[in-house]
Amino acid sequence: MTYRCFNSSPTLHAPKNRQKKKSSSSPSAKTKKKRQHQSKNNKNQKQPRHRRSGIPDPIEQMHKTEKKEVPQAFLASTASNYAYISKCSVMDEQTGELHVDPKSLFSELNSKRSVLLPKIFRNSHLQYFHPSSFPNFEPPMNGTPEVAFLGRSNTGKSSLINALSSLIQQNAGGSGGSSHGVSSGGGELARTSKRPGRTQTVNYFGLVPNEMTTSMSSSSSSSSKQSPNQSKLYLVDLPGFGYAAAPDESVDEWQKKTQAFLISRASVQGEEAAGAKRITHFGQHDTSPPLKRLYLLIDSRLPEIPLLDLSVMGWCDDYGIPYTIVLTKVDRTSRAHCVKLTNQMCMRYHSHYNDVGQNEDEDEEGVEDDGDVFMDPVVYWTSAKDGLGMEELLLSVENNMFSAEDEYDDVIDDHSEEDYLSTP
Repeated sequence: MTYRCFNSSPTLHAPKNRQKKKSSSSPSAKTKKKRQHQSKNNKNQKQPRHRRSGIPDPIEQMHKTEKKEVPQAFLASTASNYAYISKCSVMDEQTGELHVDPKSLFSELNSKRSVLLPKIFRNSHLQYFHPSSFPNFEPPMNGTPEVAFLGRSNTGKSSLINALSSLIQQNAGGSGGSSHGVSSGGGELARTSKRPGRTQTVNYFGLVPNEMTTSMSSSSSSSSKQSPNQSKLYLVDLPGFGYAAAPDESVDEWQKKTQAFLISRASVQGEEAAGAKRITHFGQHDTSPPLKRLYLLIDSRLPEIPLLDLSVMGWCDDYGIPYTIVLTKVDRTSRAHCVKLTNQMCMRYHSHYNDVGQNEDEDEEGVEDDGDVFMDPVVYWTSAKDGLGMEELLLSVENNMFSAEDEYDDVIDDHSEEDYLSTP
């Protein structure tokens, strides 16, 4: 045994037979060759027959060559993020020429950062009127214009009316128009519930000037009540259709009443509408039907437009009832999904629009320019929870309320800044 001195410290040389063995982590050449042979066999076993024979897999080729088709766009965006219009109503499809610039629609809402309230809703509030307020418990017959809201059970009709009422009351400024102290029914104007089918009666909400409420509150008579005749217009909450937490007999009964109500109150264009039972008079001096438009509410969370809603649209077309599509609860779904549903509705309008055009070319009797297209080309997005799309919907209500009234032509044709109330 020998010693070697290194830095003044002795070191003992280990014998050759006691040297450290190689790490087991590094396999030998023989082991490597064996593993490569096994992996090659496994690869040949897993490989499908068409690959070993050189024949391409038809399924793989189909997936490679298949292109994702983008659906045709039937909608056009407006100046608002919560209103879209059917492209065929503003553009010539053959030439591409615009009849109306869609970006000019609802542009007044973007002119200022504050809330813009249409003139008709200024210094006013919505008031619920019990059926006993009307003669013989029947709907009003004095010619006051009205619009109705209809949809599947639990789609948000009552919540939407409450949101509109809140917007009107909170922004009813102007001279003497402060909404402070104005009673609109206390709390929720329309009754809401998570139970489907809560609304089982036709509920009338009148737009009453605030000055009427002030004069009534200052009256010495304690039994004085507001009269429905003071209303400038009515918003009507109709019972929902479809599933409801109620007996089947009750559901059928109130849905039949809803259909009878719409037939008797709606504006039927032409006496030859399929099965239409037109009412020739609605009041002593007014031959115009009071119901100007039906707003059909659809839950935007649904994957597709339900067949039942499409059936209701077809029923409205048959009876000549003007209607507008409103998507509700858009805050609970994606924007892409709302665009998909909106495009489907615009495609439906496109189909009806083209059908009317073909009938015009054939010179069929009883067909007018646009009379048989009862569907509104505009589709609205709303959220009662976040208050989205409420200003756009109020503009639509105002335009449809008085579109047939001569005294309100200036309101429809030209909206100036004076026609709106701007609030910070």
